[in-house]
Amino acid sequence: MLLLVALPGTASAHHQGAPSPAAVVARAGLVRRADLGRGWTQTNAAPHSAAALTCTTDRAVRASLASPTWSSSDTTEFVSGTSYGFAGPAQQQAAWRATGTGAMGRCLKRQFAEGSSHGVRLVATGIRRISAPRSRALARSATLRAYQLSGTASGAGQDISVTLDVVLVGHGTWIGEDEFSAAGSAVSAALQARVAELQARRAG
Repeated sequence: MLLLVALPGTASAHHQGAPSPAAVVARAGLVRRADLGRGWTQTNAAPHSAAALTCTTDRAVRASLASPTWSSSDTTEFVSGTSYGFAGPAQQQAAWRATGTGAMGRCLKRQFAEGSSHGVRLVATGIRRISAPRSRALARSATLRAYQLSGTASGAGQDISVTLDVVLVGHGTWIGEDEFSAAGSAVSAALQARVAELQARRAG
């Protein structure tokens, strides 16, 4: 399925001994199969290395963990994500601001193109801020931001339009970046909000 390669890979941090507070927060905020409800299974294992939040070196990130790629029962919807633990709230807020200055958009385009493999060429044709999913149950201090990437996946003599929704949720010393894609339609905002809500609750 071409949409599988539309989900950018991310990296996991390894720690010896007792995990750091940032690692604990990152682990708690990682998207899980149980967050998605019934009918979801693992498609790809979690990658071994992760891209920075905005494709730049950020020493304030003390832990980054990647989830596997999850797919719906009919393999038309895909979800994966990366969870970042920061040195402190100030560092988290600085990183959050950077995603709103265009850094996140450039990073997503780059990651999308770098996902080309197995004879499939990925090209990003545009990216824009979209309304973030709403959840009344989100912690008051949690913040949401969303982007939508449009592109094409070309291979085997066919071109397929791809849409990737990226939802950022931030809380305290943590930021989660979740990627949602679907064949022929968008992943529901209700599912996106559910995932963000459960992550923020655990990371908080």
